[in-house]
Amino acid sequence: MNTRKKAILKAIIKEYVDTAEPVGSSILVKKYNFGISPATIRNEMAELEKRGYLGHLYTSSGRVPTDKGYRYFVDELIEKEVLGLREKTRIERLLNLKVDQLVRQTTKVLASLAHNLAILDLEDEFWEVGFEELFAQPEFEDIGEIKCISKILDNLEDDFEKLFQETKGELNIYIGEENPLRGMENCSIIITKLRKGKLGILGPKRMRYARNKSLLDFTSKLLDKVIK
Repeated sequence: MNTRKKAILKAIIKEYVDTAEPVGSSILVKKYNFGISPATIRNEMAELEKRGYLGHLYTSSGRVPTDKGYRYFVDELIEKEVLGLREKTRIERLLNLKVDQLVRQTTKVLASLAHNLAILDLEDEFWEVGFEELFAQPEFEDIGEIKCISKILDNLEDDFEKLFQETKGELNIYIGEENPLRGMENCSIIITKLRKGKLGILGPKRMRYARNKSLLDFTSKLLDKVIK
């Protein structure tokens, strides 16, 4: 993919993550200085769609990222996001708690900061926190969708270790159809290994991947210091 297409794809993903609305060429012309005509931007968007990186909804002429588009973004375009001092301090304060309280509160704070569902799987404990944050996302306005996802997540503890036991490396990102959780193809999940378990964030494919990676990295290191 050439530099221009990379920049346009990255901008579309950023806009879609921020707004949850399909992205049209007019927004890109207004907000980004690509130095090319609106017609050229439309042509590039059409080419990205032809190659499978973008799709469009029937109700809009704008484009949305596909699983392939998100995967390319995560593998090739993502930039590291540094957590702010306030966020780090909020997590580090949990070190003052007893271990049993620390586990619960860490998962709760992670869900709050990520605005997604946080999952902590230890050798003798399993926590899911953040259903309110997850279902507040516009992707889950449909009651039927919420019921379906809730049913899957209710049984997640039984399947989690089996589904994610073959994770490669320290951190793994599963996007859409890659998600091992059947029936949750509209979601992505990021899993990182702990010394004695796994920590994860589950949310819509439109999640903030760079931010969530940084949150998991920082939080997992804290947990590994405490949980021996």
